[in-house]
Parts: sequence; C-alpha cells; structure tokens
Amino acid sequence: MNMYITSGTYDFLDTMKKKHPDLNLIMLQGGPSALLIQETEGKSIFKEPRKYEVVESIGELRQNGFIAMNSVPVTEEDRTTFEHTSKSNELKASRQPGFVASRILRPIKSETYIILTQWTEESAFNDWQSTKEFLGVEDPKEKSLLVNPQSLFSGRAILNKYYVLTEKQ
Repeated sequence: MNMYITSGTYDFLDTMKKKHPDLNLIMLQGGPSALLIQETEGKSIFKEPRKYEVVESIGELRQNGFIAMNSVPVTEEDRTTFEHTSKSNELKASRQPGFVASRILRPIKSETYIILTQWTEESAFNDWQSTKEFLGVEDPKEKSLLVNPQSLFSGRAILNKYYVLTEKQ
C-alpha cells in the first residue's frame, strides 16, 4: 500500500477531489496550507506527489476528524529500529479514546518518515500526548526493551496539525 500527498490551494485540491469521486481522497486543512492524500495499491493521480510506502496501518481513515502528521527524519541505518519502535507506539495510541486510525509512512525519495494519526477531535490527540504511554513512562520491568525514538532522528521532528475537510469551511 502507498500513500501520496500533494499540496495546493483549497480550490485546486477540491476540484481534483471532485474529478475523482470513486477514489478515497482526503482533504486536509491546517493553517494556510491544504493537502490532499491518496492511499492506494495503484498509481497516484497527482502529478508530483510526495510518495510513501505504508509500513503499518491501523484502522480506516475517515472523511472527518483531526489528523496529526509528525515528520521525522531518520537515517538509513536506523530505519528498522525506528519502524519497530513506531509500530509499538502506534499500537499504544490505538487504545486511546478518540483514536480513529494511524499510518507509519516510509519515504520513497527522502529520509523523512511521517507518522500520521487520525482522531475524532483535536482534544483526543492532546489527551493522548499527556498519557504516560506517550511520555515514555513505562513499567520498570520493560525499560530494558525500550528505545527512545528521538535517539534515532537525524534532524528535528515537525508536528503538523490538520482538520479533515468535507466541504469548504
């Protein structure tokens, strides 16, 4: 499975989405930027998308709610460890109230992964960020098995927040 992401003006992306009603395209708005995402086994309809392989998928993405996208640069040699740690973290997130879906996206042409999580609302995501599981407070018996995912970053992680748009807002 692949995920393709493109950006542009709301009107341009809305026109593209309307041209392909048979595809599950999800429109996102965050501040001044708008994104359109396509998850598919096939090719992208976008001319020059950012391309990702879906490494882990939990739940079904919906046409409503809140999406957090954490962009994380990871070196080639740390990818396997980062993916393993991220899968464990996403499983913990999936148990939280308000969780809808998540995707761990491996970049095709860069070193920046995206950890995408969808929530019913932003407050559910904020609540998750204050849990002991998110903050890394674990059972002391398990500490030897934990890897701090930030130790695998090759640069600064960036969190972007978006709302899923179903019509012009």
